[in-house]
Amino acid sequence: MQSHEDEIARQAFGRVIRALRHEVGISQEELADRAGLHRTYISMVERGIKTPTVVTLVELARAVGMQTGELMTLFDHELAAGAANAKTSARGKRRHNTAGEAVSS
Repeated sequence: MQSHEDEIARQAFGRVIRALRHEVGISQEELADRAGLHRTYISMVERGIKTPTVVTLVELARAVGMQTGELMTLFDHELAAGAANAKTSARGKRRHNTAGEAVSS
């Protein structure tokens, strides 16, 4: 069984890949061709369904014209931003009841 943290990480990585692909101006199919992967696999990575192997991380980084370390740094920043947003969202939920009225913490 996958943990919630695993899901958050997969989704964060998918957002990074999608953003880089858009920045480079290529389709999922073109990214897949450059990385030696199938287009549906790229789609699943971008949606946070699949977890790429280390070898696939290297190929994806090369396909968008960067070093693997750069890709992982972007992922780390996205993961941290997602965690900060989740904490803010959770705090906001605790401060309101089901009717949307503010309550004290």
